[in-house]
Amino acid sequence: MTKYSLPFVFEKIWELQKELDLYGIDNVVLNDVASILYGIPKYISETRFLVSGENVSNIVEASASVLGLRRYRQEILDTLVRKRRVAVNPLTMPIVYIVLADDEFTRECIKDSRVFEVNGLTYRTTSIEAYIAYLLLKAKLYPYIIDGLTLLVAHADRIDFDKLSRYGIERSSLCKLVSELDVLTSIFYEVNKHVKEIISTYCSNS
Repeated sequence: MTKYSLPFVFEKIWELQKELDLYGIDNVVLNDVASILYGIPKYISETRFLVSGENVSNIVEASASVLGLRRYRQEILDTLVRKRRVAVNPLTMPIVYIVLADDEFTRECIKDSRVFEVNGLTYRTTSIEAYIAYLLLKAKLYPYIIDGLTLLVAHADRIDFDKLSRYGIERSSLCKLVSELDVLTSIFYEVNKHVKEIISTYCSNS
C-alpha cells in the first residue's frame, strides 16, 4: 500500500480548495478529511470534494492543474459531465473524488459550511449537522455509518437538532441508532455510563 505524506496531502487539499475558490466554484471537503477535521482519527483512504456544478469545465481545469493531471483533462471532463462525479488517481495522494452538488440537499451542504484552520492553512467542510446527514442519508453504508455514529457520540452536546431535522434526520431515528450502543458497551462500565448519557440526550423529547 502506498504511503502518503499527511502534510503533503493536506497541502494539496488546501491548494485545490483555493484554486476552486479562484474560479468562483463553491466547494467543501468531505469524508475522511472532514471526519479528521471534526476530531475522528482516521487513515485517509480518499479525498472527496463536493462542488457546485455550474461550470464543469472550470472544475476540471482547477482539479487537473493542482493534481498534475492536465494530460487527462478531457477524460476527466467527459466522465464528470456524463456521471456528475469522477474519481481520479494523482499517484502522489489518495484517490480524489469530485462530486457535483446536483440536488437541494447537497447544495445546502455546501452553503452550510464552516472553516477549520490547521497549521496555518484553512479548510472548508460542511457543518457538523449537514455532514452527519450526508453520511447517514447519502453514503449510508459502512464505514460512513460508523463515522456518522462516532460524530453523534463525540459531538452530542453541540448538535443542533432543529438543523438536523431540516436535513431529514429526525431525533427519533438518532435515538434508535445510538440506543444500540447500550448493549454493545454493557460490559464496559465507564464507557457504558457515558453512552447512557448520550442516549438520554438523543432520546429526550425536549
